[in-house]
Amino acid sequence: MMTHKEMEKALPQAGEGSVQSVTRALSLLKIIASERNPASLAILIKRSGLNRTTVWRLLSTLEHEGFVVRLPSSKSYALGYSAMQLYLHSRHQYEPLIRICRPFLERIREDTNETSLLSVPYNDMLLCVDQVNSHQVIRLKNYINSLSPLYCTSNGKLYLGYLEEDELFTMVSENLPQLTEYTITNRDELIQEVKTSYQQGYGVTESEYNTSENAISCALEQNGQPIAFITVSGPSFRFSRGSMIRYAPKLLQLRDDIQNMLNDFLQVSI
Repeated sequence: MMTHKEMEKALPQAGEGSVQSVTRALSLLKIIASERNPASLAILIKRSGLNRTTVWRLLSTLEHEGFVVRLPSSKSYALGYSAMQLYLHSRHQYEPLIRICRPFLERIREDTNETSLLSVPYNDMLLCVDQVNSHQVIRLKNYINSLSPLYCTSNGKLYLGYLEEDELFTMVSENLPQLTEYTITNRDELIQEVKTSYQQGYGVTESEYNTSENAISCALEQNGQPIAFITVSGPSFRFSRGSMIRYAPKLLQLRDDIQNMLNDFLQVSI
């Protein structure tokens, strides 16, 4: 698994022509998408590290192509129609899975009064495609359409458990980023955690990805390989390890129910 610095080194460097412009434009789109409110030019310059002229030129191109819109009232930028179309198209491919899993996500939310999530493997990470929020005032942020790493998440550790020994060893580097003080970065310790997750059928994370969040996950399979993950997550002060372990049998039972429905759907679709 590549670190953020390794991924940056793998990206095209300055002087490689239009590819660099594409990389910079995409970085601006990511910044705009991550902001709760429309992003000002000053914010985009600061967060991207690019100069004013470059940011302005890239924004003009993105605006012309419909990927961003400039709001006259605030002179800030938001995602445009073209970006939304890409998002809706990517979501469309997961609609059958979301439709099957959504009633179970709602049931899990009612069982636990915590947030339930549906995620799928995506480029050595996990993409959240659906989320049913807890009724509680203090709850998870919206993770839909966000990517999470494998080594420090409950679904990620379970996903790693499906890999062959040599592939797992390659995926788990010796220089994993320490996201919180509880993140497991020791390779041997992490591999043991991964194996335990796979053997028991569910993965658990305790403040490893986000200090304030705990989670438990189970996997949905096709031909013995994971195609999606069901996760229950809540604030670490409320959704303790004991709470997660007590709910594990019910979660695995619901997983089997979802799996049966998914198998029926896949047989009809083939």
